[in-house]
Amino acid sequence: DDFLKIPNFLVSQEKDIAQDFQRCSFLLYRGSSTVLYAILQGLRPLYLHIPGKIDTDPLYNLKSWRRSVATAVNIGDVLRDDSQQDPAERQALKEFTVLDVDRIVESQRMTI
Repeated sequence: DDFLKIPNFLVSQEKDIAQDFQRCSFLLYRGSSTVLYAILQGLRPLYLHIPGKIDTDPLYNLKSWRRSVATAVNIGDVLRDDSQQDPAERQALKEFTVLDVDRIVESQRMTI
């Protein structure tokens, strides 16, 4: 519920996720393959870590672009840090992070 109080934080009701991706810069996710499509559209993934729960992050090996958050304060910190980052550095992290989708999908099959 704390997440819903963050300014400019939107919980989507759209049926077409592509419309959401066009309006957003970040995606808060937890164990969803949707994050793969979001990254391909240029969104920065924010993994929601829930203390006491098993992490199900399909991008656990992606260290330079994905961020992990557990509270609304964490999300605010990430957004603030990102807004202060040099635009060229942010673009380089986004474009040069290697995302091996096949390996991620295979690792998820092994855990099912």
